[in-house]
Amino acid sequence: MDKVLLLGYFATIINTIFLLPQIYKIYITNHTESLSLNMYCLYLIGGILWLLYAILINNYPLIISTGISIILSVYIICKITDNKNNKNNKINS
Repeated sequence: MDKVLLLGYFATIINTIFLLPQIYKIYITNHTESLSLNMYCLYLIGGILWLLYAILINNYPLIISTGISIILSVYIICKITDNKNNKNNKINS
């Protein structure tokens, strides 16, 4: 296997799984107060752009890994916003 291609596969795997520890911690503790919503929104925008690029060049490993990263980012963004809304509702009650 070409070393450059192998490097690309390794990078897509790492880029896909790096969000899993954060998701696990959110799932177990349901705490997201210290997470940056802006950072995850920017990561999501970057992921969407990478997905469009991968589609244009027909790179299926990149399409799959970027798609998974987008789904994981959306989960984190939803949990952050949901927890902020729940906190605001408790304050207003």
